Amino acid sequence: MDKNKYKGLMARKLLENRHSDVEFAKHCDDEISGCVMEFIESSSAYGLELIHKDNTVPNLLIGCCTIGGADCEDDLEELSYWDEEDLVLSNVFIKEEFRGNGFGKKMIESVLLLDGNSEHNMFAYLLDSDLNMFYRKLGFMNAFNDGEIDDDYTIVKLKAL
Repeated sequence: MDKNKYKGLMARKLLENRHSDVEFAKHCDDEISGCVMEFIESSSAYGLELIHKDNTVPNLLIGCCTIGGADCEDDLEELSYWDEEDLVLSNVFIKEEFRGNGFGKKMIESVLLLDGNSEHNMFAYLLDSDLNMFYRKLGFMNAFNDGEIDDDYTIVKLKAL
């Protein structure tokens, strides 16, 4: 990536009527593309764009995530502080060639501040233990015990913003 071409980052909602958003969602990752498309239709999908210095060149969409009502309510209802308004962060994806540059962190931090998302408890499922430190650095902690994130299948909660 040539960092000299870009002047910043912008998080925004992905739009159903924007062809480039739909194409990105369809091809982002085989495991999540269908889910991202559903969230685009319900206005709950977000993307991260690199803003090109040359205003005549389109911004480059490099990542996406979704935020919505909890699809894991059975697990979350066990929590004494669970509320029906709580949200779940999911389908976090950054294009492979842009990983390792802090873009995932920046996208999640930015999206949490959009649309009143920060007014609710935010949960995420960690299905891969390799992501534990990434989410811990963002302020997430285990929702069910002493805050340790230690196994392959963990529900994490973001500490108050």
